[in-house]
Amino acid sequence: MNLLLRLSPMTDNFYPLTCDYDLLLIDKDTFTVARFKEFAMDSLNKTIYSRCSSNHGPEIFNYLNNYGYEIDQKIVLTLTQSSWSNVSTSVECKLLSLTSGKGWISGKLIIKSTVNFFPEDYKNFTYDPKSPSYPKSEIDMELQFCPDELEPLETSDASLDELRQKLQIY
Repeated sequence: MNLLLRLSPMTDNFYPLTCDYDLLLIDKDTFTVARFKEFAMDSLNKTIYSRCSSNHGPEIFNYLNNYGYEIDQKIVLTLTQSSWSNVSTSVECKLLSLTSGKGWISGKLIIKSTVNFFPEDYKNFTYDPKSPSYPKSEIDMELQFCPDELEPLETSDASLDELRQKLQIY
């Protein structure tokens, strides 16, 4: 599945998509949130482990696991975790939230992910060329959506009258 992703400015109006059964419409393709997340996770796994199977993969794992900071050749601080976090560019889409009853909402979708290359079970992993195995990474992924139009706050004349009375404005 190839998706053309477009750059857009990041805003604070993105919120996590937590209902796996909500629907996403991207171009002419429709996905449940859970299925789209599966595709994204598969893509990320393939990217990580195809690099590992290249000639440089073993060195990357060894380098990450043994990397540290040396300060003025006196203090050495080793890493306690090797991880990579990213946020994708946004893609135009429509969201159908099954619980909102509002129909399709136009907006943008992003993917936030964090890959922990060395979970606790693999501390001090060293690649052995005689037994080429790689540590299993932990991946956290979240889909986030930002509607094109923010929903207006619901106000009624009664609530405005109540506010005017509290503020003594007529």
